[in-house]
Amino acid sequence: MRDAVLRCYADMTRHFGRNRQLERRKAMTPREFDSHLAAAGMDDKDIHRLTRLFEAVRYNGRASDEPMAQEARACLNSIVSSYGTDL
Repeated sequence: MRDAVLRCYADMTRHFGRNRQLERRKAMTPREFDSHLAAAGMDDKDIHRLTRLFEAVRYNGRASDEPMAQEARACLNSIVSSYGTDL
């Protein structure tokens, strides 16, 4: 996977699956997963922002630019720092 935003989102979903046993089911949309995490106590601005960045790249056919990639990495780093360290 080349796109930094897509990679950061995939890393976030793996992170929650491994560290919190919160899997993103195949039929679950990114926003549904965001809501699932919030319901489990992870109502976090960085999760919401990374989800929105992912949606912009994945569903709008837009490649991420460097500012988006940097923001996605910052969100992911904050998420990992807040919810465990194993990616």
